[in-house]
Amino acid sequence: MAHKALYRVFRPQTFADVIGQEVVVTTLQNALKYHRLAHAYLFCGPRGTGKTSTAKILAKAVNCLSPQEGSPCGHCDNCLAIAEDRFIDVVDIDAASNRGIDEIRELKEQVRFVPAVGRRKVYIIDEVHMLTGEAFNALLKTLEEPPAHVLFILATTDPQKIPQTVLSRTQRFDFRRIPTQLVADHLEKLAAAEDIACERQALLKMARQSAGGLRDAIGLLDQAHAYAPDKITVSALNDLTGGLSEGALRALTQALAAVDYAELLESTRKALNDGCEAGRLLKDFAEWLRRLFMLKVAPQALDEGSILNPEAAQPLAEALSVPCFEGLIRRLSEAEAHLRYAGDAELLLETTFIDLALLVEDQATAPAAASPQAPARRTVAKPAPAQAPEPAEPTRLAAAKAQAPSVVPKEGKQPLSEDRPAATQGATVSDAGEVAALWGRTMDALKGYSVRLHAFMKPAIAESLQDGVLTLRFPEDNAFHYNQMNTPQQRSMLGELFRQTSGQNAQIHLVLSAAYDPTDDLIERSKELFNLSDDNIKLIDE
Repeated sequence: MAHKALYRVFRPQTFADVIGQEVVVTTLQNALKYHRLAHAYLFCGPRGTGKTSTAKILAKAVNCLSPQEGSPCGHCDNCLAIAEDRFIDVVDIDAASNRGIDEIRELKEQVRFVPAVGRRKVYIIDEVHMLTGEAFNALLKTLEEPPAHVLFILATTDPQKIPQTVLSRTQRFDFRRIPTQLVADHLEKLAAAEDIACERQALLKMARQSAGGLRDAIGLLDQAHAYAPDKITVSALNDLTGGLSEGALRALTQALAAVDYAELLESTRKALNDGCEAGRLLKDFAEWLRRLFMLKVAPQALDEGSILNPEAAQPLAEALSVPCFEGLIRRLSEAEAHLRYAGDAELLLETTFIDLALLVEDQATAPAAASPQAPARRTVAKPAPAQAPEPAEPTRLAAAKAQAPSVVPKEGKQPLSEDRPAATQGATVSDAGEVAALWGRTMDALKGYSVRLHAFMKPAIAESLQDGVLTLRFPEDNAFHYNQMNTPQQRSMLGELFRQTSGQNAQIHLVLSAAYDPTDDLIERSKELFNLSDDNIKLIDE
């Protein structure tokens, strides 16, 4: 005897068998019980949530020979014939392959005839959004005023593509994704009925992977049983689906939290060599970070089996901050969306994880300046004794200020965003070359501290060091770099690095304007020395 897929064996036959759609089931049962059945229904929702099965059950209910409280008995001749797809008065149409106006015209001709066996003719049109515009128009009149013996049930995964004129002529029911716990419980019952040995954690993993679709979960159980007939384990399921084990996920997270680029790339490469595709890796890691975040802020909200070893995962959850979790998950989601357009998926994956490590590093340094000698996790550096602490800005204000575009004045070189710090008793270096040399040593230290921040500061020119204020000027076309670094935290960090490399206490003053040109000062001094006007300068130039 040929094997029959489990999802077909265990297809719901009565309303009581439908899982996770209580609102839909109760409404339909009451409509049948109190004779308030509509002439047309629209079942919407993700795949595998029970739309077509519920449509078949509704078709049984209206043609059942002995209905019970709005539900079909499931045992009469009509119910058995509908379950076996041999009932002439129930017509199942696939709109994906019968989407034209000719098919709808043929349907309209058949609608006129009374049922041959049952009480009502039921037309189930699956994936109805695939019909053409002309086919929808041809269906409208029949859908609005069908004969009394006809019931239309439309099913779709994409209701946005259905014309409003059709939507307004139907009663709409939205089928929701089935909760993970409910799917796992149902899989456990099916496994027991089929004598399939399966770990509870493996069932939970199947339920999570199906994303609320019961049919997909049952199909995965059937496939896993074929791969591991003795017992389905989490390890066997990972081998089958190419997913990451929790150990591999923890290794990736440890490397990320430590900003260990070598270990991070090695763990990524190992996952790919073990058969995990780039898209699956991004998705699994994003879901893992979401569960770690839940473990950190709301452990009571975690589903059963979300984390197999909470004791081992707890330190990882504490190692990353809440803003860091948000940034990591968002960037992983963005990378997953861009993956389909990437020419080299592995290259995108590696650059994504490097970007994640840079984000962790930036988050670690954001609260305050840190010692550049610190290996991975930065520690807060002590402020210089002579340097007054700057007032902290509210987080949202600082973020908005960092992203706000700056407008460079047409004339002059005045700072644009903030006033120059008040002059304090501090170092003054009149020689421009010496100032540049001091700042060069600071840039070398900054590169060892953070490659990302060094790249932001590279366009800046050390203009002057006077009265304990070091002025650094960004060219006009580097407004993005200027905005990234012109925050109290980053200026404080630069000041601490400058003190450590030069021995001088100085406040950092960042300016955005036209690039500094020493020739300008030479021209001004020549004009004063030789008493030249601008007109004289023009004559000399000519």
